[in-house]
Amino acid sequence: MFTLANDMASMLMSFLPMIVIFGVMLFFMNRSQKKQQQQRQNFLDSIHAGDKVTTIGGLHGIIHEVNHETKIVTIDCDGVYLDFDLGAIKNVVGVEAKK
Repeated sequence: MFTLANDMASMLMSFLPMIVIFGVMLFFMNRSQKKQQQQRQNFLDSIHAGDKVTTIGGLHGIIHEVNHETKIVTIDCDGVYLDFDLGAIKNVVGVEAKK
């Protein structure tokens, strides 16, 4: 009977480091994901009319209007005005030069 209890305890002790490593890995992955989400949200909040942007579909244009309440952005593409979801903005062109 004691050997069974000792075997169970030693098996638990052998799995303990793996469980701890897995927990630490999950913590850092979750932290990194939250940081990326916060950076993306700050980027979307900083977009304003007049910015030259690229959409996730590859369309280039200038922002004509931004409505942060409905999360709709109107982009001027050579006189054609298109409405997109705010999340469709991939990046602001020339943002490196501004910084």
